[in-house]
Amino acid sequence: MHPSRLLLAALVLAAAPAFAEEPLDAPPRGPVFEATDDPVKLKQQLADLQELSNGMRDQIDTTQAAADAAREEAEVLRQQRDALQARVANLQRHAQVDEQAPAAAAKDAELAKLRAELSAAQAARDNSSADARNLAKELALTRADRDKYQRSSIEDRAKVDLLNGDLNACLSGR
Repeated sequence: MHPSRLLLAALVLAAAPAFAEEPLDAPPRGPVFEATDDPVKLKQQLADLQELSNGMRDQIDTTQAAADAAREEAEVLRQQRDALQARVANLQRHAQVDEQAPAAAAKDAELAKLRAELSAAQAARDNSSADARNLAKELALTRADRDKYQRSSIEDRAKVDLLNGDLNACLSGR
């Protein structure tokens, strides 16, 4: 197996849980935080959100690397396809000129082999393109989830700051 295919396979396997199809009415991914005014719970939720955000950032990086590898693999396959098409065209020109030559049968066999290789390369390219599209979709979903949790984290920080201010005001008023 080609080293870039091994890398792509490893990255896809690492991100495999992210490829699971979810129904449209599925609950949101990640933890659900309860509304509270307790500063301790808010601080814990804030820490949990920061940990979740870091995990999502790592997942985005992994997904982006897999998408980049898939794009590179698709480009390599395009180049291989172009080279094979050039060889097929060259063999077809020679086959037309040398129809009576005894080597025509060998050229036809090589032409058939090249066509089979071309078909396999096109199928592999199509699969790599589909993988790249799937990875791009997963990356967009992960970024949207991260943004949502970051907004929630900012709101929780504001609540903690307000509660700390109220607590300090109460303590200084004693």
